[in-house]
Amino acid sequence: MAGEAMARRLRVQGAVELLCAVLLPVVFLRVTGPAAGAVAAWVAVDAALVVGACYWFARAAKASRGLARTPNLRAFASARVGLIVVLGVTLVVVVADIVTGGGFAQWFAAAVWLFAVAEYVNYFHLQLSYQNAADLRRLIRRGRLVPAHLGRELAHPARHAGSLMDT
Repeated sequence: MAGEAMARRLRVQGAVELLCAVLLPVVFLRVTGPAAGAVAAWVAVDAALVVGACYWFARAAKASRGLARTPNLRAFASARVGLIVVLGVTLVVVVADIVTGGGFAQWFAAAVWLFAVAEYVNYFHLQLSYQNAADLRRLIRRGRLVPAHLGRELAHPARHAGSLMDT
């Protein structure tokens, strides 16, 4: 029963990530227009959000089916490398747009690109996002950021086998 409740929570997290991937760029691009840097910044953010959504859906499958490991960890390892490439390519576009335009839209696009970097770090290195009061209490008690869930699973897949409540 606890596994299914956890699975529901994780599916909601995945759905929210996908919703953000669709709605946020629509709003942002209506404000800034379709400048190259703005589009590139959102490509980077959306790539990270989609990987994040897929991870939460995979964790939900692990919880609901009682699997020992999160499915598709190899795909997430590849996604980590792919996101680094996406961040690098989109950075070039964002910087080129700043150099040629340098207006509000270009600088705002740079801030959005930094959000993509934060999402990458949040999934693969350090947990930056805390979803509930219990998470915040743990953060305050520890006094430091903790390693990201996906990053831990990729670094030590055997250690996380069977752990449903590690979210």
